[in-house]
Amino acid sequence: MVPPASIKTTLDMRSPSRHSLYDSHTIQIGSMSTLMPGKIALCQADSLEPGQMTRFEPAGMDPLLLINDGGTFRLIEDDCTHAIASLAEGRLEGQTIFCPLHGGSFDIVTGKAKSLPCKHPLRTFTVAVDDGVVYLA
Repeated sequence: MVPPASIKTTLDMRSPSRHSLYDSHTIQIGSMSTLMPGKIALCQADSLEPGQMTRFEPAGMDPLLLINDGGTFRLIEDDCTHAIASLAEGRLEGQTIFCPLHGGSFDIVTGKAKSLPCKHPLRTFTVAVDDGVVYLA
């Protein structure tokens, strides 16, 4: 079971070829306690379908963006490094996420800035899936 969280609605672009919006969530995690020592539980693995992304706000940390990349979970910082904008409101095309503000892009695997105006990489984080739960490791 994942720790209690409050949920706010944000935007999620699921398909690279479509521009329709799907419901996604911002999850505020009020406690750093987890079900596994040294790890923060984020969500149930089956709650995030391939192509979906969800924003998390762990206590004491900057917002993070969890992306289901075809069954592999990627965790990156949510704020664009160019300007203050939530990447959770951006567009995901394959392994590239586009900032909703100026259209700059990042590689979700490496965090590398791929197009201007973004120049600085995003931080990436290690995730683990254990017993159907996705953790920030």
